[in-house]
Amino acid sequence: MARRGKKKGIAGLVVLIVFLLVIAGGLGYMIFTGNDFGLFARFRNSETNAAEESRQDSSADSSASEASQIVEALEESTVSKSGSADSSEKTEESSGQASEGESSSQEGDASREESAKQESQMESSQKEESSLSAKDDSSKPAKDDESSKTGEESSEASQNDSSQESSELEEVPYVVYTDIVQTLLLDLENGNVAALADYIGDDGVQLSPTGLMSSSDVTLSREEMANFMSMSTRNYGTNASSGQSLMLSPAEYYTSYISPVDLDFSAAETLYNDSSDLALVSGLNDAKTVSFYDAPSAVEWRKVILVFSTDGSPTGGDVLRAIIYQDMTTY
Repeated sequence: MARRGKKKGIAGLVVLIVFLLVIAGGLGYMIFTGNDFGLFARFRNSETNAAEESRQDSSADSSASEASQIVEALEESTVSKSGSADSSEKTEESSGQASEGESSSQEGDASREESAKQESQMESSQKEESSLSAKDDSSKPAKDDESSKTGEESSEASQNDSSQESSELEEVPYVVYTDIVQTLLLDLENGNVAALADYIGDDGVQLSPTGLMSSSDVTLSREEMANFMSMSTRNYGTNASSGQSLMLSPAEYYTSYISPVDLDFSAAETLYNDSSDLALVSGLNDAKTVSFYDAPSAVEWRKVILVFSTDGSPTGGDVLRAIIYQDMTTY
């Protein structure tokens, strides 16, 4: 019994030694290979977690510190920007004022230059017009002794303008003078002197303010009569009662000797081929007369006499040859 028990004790000791050797070998293997087969995983995980938590805490502290620094930097930057913005605005304002001053100065210079150019252009234009006018005046021949009197140059300039518009006039129609009397009467009452040109022939119309037809009377062509109101002041003869020269503008002559302002044509007596009127125009071929006779009293009277003839008619019909004014109210 004792021996058997001793053997069991030795066997148990051997088993323990073998077990310890196995454990020692396993530990050695794990140490040598670094493979602990998960036996120390929890221990390592706890250490890892602790280290990770430590790193996160330090990272959080670092982030908080960095955030604080960033906030401080932003505040400093805002203050700095605000100051620079104020200074920039002031700089821009001063530069804007300076640029406005320069701009206004430049505009003033440009305006002065433009005015100088315009004045120069006007002066050159006036010089050209004066030169052209001088050329026109020098190229026109004298028509008669009367055209050499005062106002000749202005009259010739108007004649040149009239000749440029001659193409706009229609051809002289064939008419019988009695058919156009009422038309001419309306034209005289309405001041439509240009319309008289439609009935003027190649020899023109003679203006006789002294009551008699004279070789010194002014004779106007169709073109000149069409532009009569745009002509210049000229000498139309001598006043029979005063002896003064009739230096008149077209408007003054028209309202005094063609259609007197105080003569009512519609109320005046119309005379056809009155013997005293025909005696004035005996030198014309186939002459006819229509006169508007106004007698304020038994001894005072005046007439506007329209003289028609076939002389100078391109159609053979009647044309207006003269406008005679007689006035016995001033004697």
